Amino acid sequence: MRTIVYLIVLFIFSAASFFRNGLYRNDVIFWDYAVKQVPQNSRSWVNLGVALMRKGRVHKAIYHYSEALRIKPDYLEARLNLAEVLDRQGRLQEAILHYSKALRIKPNSTEVHNKLANALKRQGNIRGAIGQKDPVNCFTYFQPCFLIPT
Repeated sequence: MRTIVYLIVLFIFSAASFFRNGLYRNDVIFWDYAVKQVPQNSRSWVNLGVALMRKGRVHKAIYHYSEALRIKPDYLEARLNLAEVLDRQGRLQEAILHYSKALRIKPNSTEVHNKLANALKRQGNIRGAIGQKDPVNCFTYFQPCFLIPT
C-alpha cells in the first residue's frame, strides 16, 4: 500500500515538474505566464516585451512595453525600450516623446541624452540634437556639433 502511495505522489510531482519545465522552454512562454499570474507586475510586462523583440514580434513588444508604462509610468527601462523600438521603426516623433519622458525620470543620463540627440538629428533637428550633447564629449558622440553656431 505504501508503495502505491509513493508512486502516486511521485507521479504527481513528476507531472508538476513536467508542466513547470514547459514554462522554461522559452522566454516568451515564461514571461507570458508571469504576466497572467500577476498582471500588475510591470517588470513581467517589460521582460515579455524584450522576449518578443528577440523573436522579431515588434508590434506585440510595443504593446507590452506600453502596458508596463500604464502600470508604472516612471519605469525607465520600459520607457527606453519603447522609445528604442519606435526609433528603429522610424517613428521618430513618438520615440522623441518617450526619450523626453525618460529624461524626466533620469535627467542626468548621458545614455538617454545621446539617444534623444540621435533621434532629433535623424529628424533633422540639428540644434535640438546639439542641445542634448555634453560639450566636453561632443567629438565622441556627434562630430559636426562644433560647426553649427549657437
